[in-house]
Amino acid sequence: MMKAITLSHEDRVYEVAKLVGEDSHGRYRLYRCRVPGVDREYLLQIASEFKHNGSLDKAAFFLRELKRVADELEAEYNRLEPGKMLNYHLSFPELVDSFVCEEQGNRRVNVLAFRNVDVIKRLVPIANIVEIDALRCDLRSSAWVMGKLLKILVLTQSMKVVINQVNGANTLLDADQHYVVIFDWADSEIQSGEILAAVARREIGNAAFTVIDLLGGDYKTRTFPEDESESAAYAEYTAFLLGMADGHHKDAAKAHRDFYAVVDKYWSREFYPFTTHPRSR
Repeated sequence: MMKAITLSHEDRVYEVAKLVGEDSHGRYRLYRCRVPGVDREYLLQIASEFKHNGSLDKAAFFLRELKRVADELEAEYNRLEPGKMLNYHLSFPELVDSFVCEEQGNRRVNVLAFRNVDVIKRLVPIANIVEIDALRCDLRSSAWVMGKLLKILVLTQSMKVVINQVNGANTLLDADQHYVVIFDWADSEIQSGEILAAVARREIGNAAFTVIDLLGGDYKTRTFPEDESESAAYAEYTAFLLGMADGHHKDAAKAHRDFYAVVDKYWSREFYPFTTHPRSR
């Protein structure tokens, strides 16, 4: 537990509050924090030990690169389609600050925010919905989650970046705003050449596994909750998910297009509330 109530860097002061989690590898801890006079919550990520500074430094590097590329793509898209947005920025945390804190044993601190999200508890890991809340979502809700995960992979593949942590624990949802955020980028890698097909298939497959689990499906038996079988979309939609999990897709952009070719047959793209049901035990 951190002893300090506040941390300072340059002209910024961070009031550290409740511990909300830690990395499964023990590399960092997460605390809610606030900046005096700002009506917004942040996440303060601090290395658990000095030796783990490199992991947070690496995560900060990738968040900066993601923002740089997302800014460039947004500017180009706005030039071609004035008034429209790609919104890649919504798929990763905003790096507010990154520094080495002397009063905390020279451990690295990253301060993170989430665009258009003022209250951190609105963001929930998919793993918590599945394992703690024991809930599953319906087909249509899963479609926007899968679509946004594929959109993130379109961005990372264009950057030759492999996330290496596409899973339910590292995927945050803001159900009310339809946000899907990949949180931790500390294990990401930049490839010197094209991403290997096997690696690309794995990343897309892991996204599909995450959504199959959220749906309450069972990949091994290739089955999904019985009540969903009444949906007109059931057979084709679940077959596409299973195909991605099987490794049939290596190009995220093509997978994204093909996925929405299926989705658009059955559902409009209007806002649909995130709908859940109890998981069968």
